Amino acid sequence: MADTVKSAVTTDGPRNYIVTLTNESDGTGESKVAKIDVSTLAPPCETVRIDRIVFSTHGMAASLYWDATADELIATLPADTADDLIFGDAGLQNPKPTGWTGDILVSTHDHTAGDSYAIQVQCTKQGVSRG
Repeated sequence: MADTVKSAVTTDGPRNYIVTLTNESDGTGESKVAKIDVSTLAPPCETVRIDRIVFSTHGMAASLYWDATADELIATLPADTADDLIFGDAGLQNPKPTGWTGDILVSTHDHTAGDSYAIQVQCTKQGVSRG
């Protein structure tokens, strides 16, 4: 079996990208699964700046990472919590560590069957391809 996961894109415009990620766990969990692949956005971009994360977790925690040779932790969203994290005008910038791709990954922690999360990530595209 596998967790039931979905990604629902609500905005993929020339500047902004908004996606809602959900997981209904069967106990399997996720381990650094690519959730935002910047090369597939329309238009594609080099990376995104995270402006806001709205989330709700039930029974498990989730962590977001910048994809790189050694993935860079963005944030850990605690279990059994709902919150609205607004990062201001500067947002959360990709630090572009060695081997960075611009993509965002998600892992779950302490997951058991029946646990879930809903995470909305609101982003601004950076390094947009105009080709």
